[in-house]
Amino acid sequence: MSARRERDMAYTRAEFLRLLPSVAGEAWRRSGDRVEIDWGGGQVSITLGADGFRQIAMIRLPRMQVGFEYRGLSDAERAAFEHRFERSYQKGGG
Repeated sequence: MSARRERDMAYTRAEFLRLLPSVAGEAWRRSGDRVEIDWGGGQVSITLGADGFRQIAMIRLPRMQVGFEYRGLSDAERAAFEHRFERSYQKGGG
């Protein structure tokens, strides 16, 4: 089973890659703009967009489009990956 989704994330490429081991451990490989992660019974392929910024008044935030393709994962494996990804990339405020 293959599924896709895209996200607009408030990270630079360097920040994104620095946090990736908290999701995938050592089970990932990078080639250019693509990251392949072995997960459960399949793979997650992540495509990284160009670094950009979003300007809101005087605030400048990093911005990057990130595409996800899930191959060979059960619904439960995909949900487990997304949960771990969300927890690892969650930014706090206060």
